[in-house]
Amino acid sequence: MSATTYLYSSPDYIHYAAVGADLDLMSLDPKGQKRLCRRILANGPAVGGVYNIALQRGDGTNVTITIVGGQAVEVQARKIYAAGTTATNLLVHW
Repeated sequence: MSATTYLYSSPDYIHYAAVGADLDLMSLDPKGQKRLCRRILANGPAVGGVYNIALQRGDGTNVTITIVGGQAVEVQARKIYAAGTTATNLLVHW
């Protein structure tokens, strides 16, 4: 299955080409409702490559998850931390 935007799309998402600074996902909620994000899709840099996403879950726990390029993961995240995140071209869905 192809990992394209339309397969995993929600009405509310933002594309991040790179994570250069910490992202407070609740404050970046496109509807301004301060929701936790619900899905993160890694579109690159190379589909099939293995990357890390350092995030803070909804319960406040900091974790680093491993994601394969082209894969979507279901999460309830408050933040993505730049330090420890190697994935690029992220689509964050609320």
